[in-house]
Amino acid sequence: MEWQSEHYNDYYYGVSHSESRRSGLKSYDADDGWNPYLELSASYKFAGDWSVYGTGRYTRLSDEIKDSPMVDKSWSSVFSAGITYSF
Repeated sequence: MEWQSEHYNDYYYGVSHSESRRSGLKSYDADDGWNPYLELSASYKFAGDWSVYGTGRYTRLSDEIKDSPMVDKSWSSVFSAGITYSF
């Protein structure tokens, strides 16, 4: 679970009255909210000090984010992969 404060949500997903006039979007004030997520990470060490890793995360967005006129879906996802060397 990830919690985001009212200030955070309003800054990133809110639309003030002046922004509404300029953009044509409805004004929107966001409250705080919880975003549940599922994350899977894996790492495999090979060739001594070298490793490869991968991480994927699926997040279900809170209603406070989904209801923003700037958001058009109810989820987000991210995937990252890389190679590391330990010394």
